[in-house]
Amino acid sequence: MLVACGGGGGDGGGGGGGGITTVTISGKATYQRVPFSTNANLGLSYASTSEQPVREAIVELIQSGGNTLATTTTDDNGNYALTAPANTSVFVRVQAQLRKSTTPARSIRVLNNTNGNALYVLDSAVFSSGVTNQTKNLLAGSGWGGTSYTGTRSAAPFAILDTLLASAQFVVANGNSTLDLPGLDVYWSPRNNSSSGEVTQGQIDSTLYSNGSSDGRAPGIYVLGNENTDTDEYDQHVLVHEFHHFLEDTISRTESPGGPHSQGDRLDLRVAFSEGFANAFSAMVLNDPLYSDSLGSQQGARFSFSMEGNPRSPAGWYDEASIQSVTWDLYDAVADGADTVALGYKPLYEVLAGPLRTGPALTSIYPFVTDLKGRTGAPVAAIDTLVTAQGIHVIDEWGTNETNDGSVPRVLPFYAQLTLNGGVQAICGTSAAGTYNKIGNRLFLRFALAAASPVTVRAQYTSTGSTAPFSRDSDPDIVLYGNGFLDIADSATSGEEALTRTLQPGEYVIEVYEWSHIDPTYSAAERRGETCFNVSVTG
Repeated sequence: MLVACGGGGGDGGGGGGGGITTVTISGKATYQRVPFSTNANLGLSYASTSEQPVREAIVELIQSGGNTLATTTTDDNGNYALTAPANTSVFVRVQAQLRKSTTPARSIRVLNNTNGNALYVLDSAVFSSGVTNQTKNLLAGSGWGGTSYTGTRSAAPFAILDTLLASAQFVVANGNSTLDLPGLDVYWSPRNNSSSGEVTQGQIDSTLYSNGSSDGRAPGIYVLGNENTDTDEYDQHVLVHEFHHFLEDTISRTESPGGPHSQGDRLDLRVAFSEGFANAFSAMVLNDPLYSDSLGSQQGARFSFSMEGNPRSPAGWYDEASIQSVTWDLYDAVADGADTVALGYKPLYEVLAGPLRTGPALTSIYPFVTDLKGRTGAPVAAIDTLVTAQGIHVIDEWGTNETNDGSVPRVLPFYAQLTLNGGVQAICGTSAAGTYNKIGNRLFLRFALAAASPVTVRAQYTSTGSTAPFSRDSDPDIVLYGNGFLDIADSATSGEEALTRTLQPGEYVIEVYEWSHIDPTYSAAERRGETCFNVSVTG
């Protein structure tokens, strides 16, 4: 629990007042926001700290014994007003939670994952409501003592809440005015650090969004808070980036396997699209193309890059910098280089929430741009010019005829073609560009069914085309998609994997990978070299 003293007004006191039975307690809730330095090489500037309103947060008037007497929410200026019984011992509590049940609905709250997921709150001192109206202002301080944090970091959860509120408001104002967003939990603690382990101990890996389906965490956004290493509560681009991942998971769709990524990596096409678009989305919400992340001693260093900058060579579908450049330029109104497009956010949102969510191809730049170009009145030629300037060639959702292989042989075409009972298709995976989520780690095939049928997808290791080192037996795994994830087969059986399922008519995608190419615990010496499989669909 965060505690701050109430300000302004008198205590009222007991006694007197005649027949007065209720009074109004009102005031303003604010928090201290620490901005980035105006010097682009430096991190946070505590000397420039300002007070900002706590917007749309739940406010309670609580009797000193613990009963809640009244509830309201702050307005856009942080103001609130509550009706209180006269001559009663009470305090005001501001929750790090916004809850709006009317359309467009939204609910976001900030919890302490190292303290039983307790909700962060800001409490005034206890006072008597008295017999006259009173003003009680509350301020959540940063806790900064000049060279380090010396007090409670009360402002942090409210800064996080406000940034995510701005994200939700942007989507509603520019994408869908009637959108009811699902509830979002955010987990922050001063103990949250980049180690891997137990989230209750603050070992959260990184600031990230988790849907909870694979890592055992409660779903939500996890935010770093470890002083002098990496804190993200004031890093608005980082927080908005993660909000986009929340949108992907809830109002759109993503098949990204996630994992580590950085500018210049040659990423799986789904990862590059997800991360690049999230970077651009942060610039859209904040109206600032310079993405900044503070870190280091006294949060004084900065990692940054601009959406307006052209990515390093080679550019392509596998480079998140290329994707962020394309998606930002599709949105913004500044014409530069190959960019003469200014679509705003609405068509981008409508593709994310519509065709990309329901289409058969895996989520990537290819179905996104294909669907965008298919909209009535779309500037097709200008979009093509913009996209091809980044070494990406879009003629359909499947990436057909793409020629940019990122200098990794056999990653193209993206989808090898299969037919039911039509024999095997040979594919080969590699860790040449890195492991887990880099190009070549995961291989894709597609097939169509004209009628409902039980089918078996089988992947069998073949030495034909495979290269040394052969440090372990091959272990293929299979993932099946049909307009989104359907099933997985990931036994430890050496040399072969099979998945059997009854499928309805439609188009399907198969993902196959060699386990040693994606398991981060394997050393380079333990990973197999280029590994090939014969894949078939029978039924």
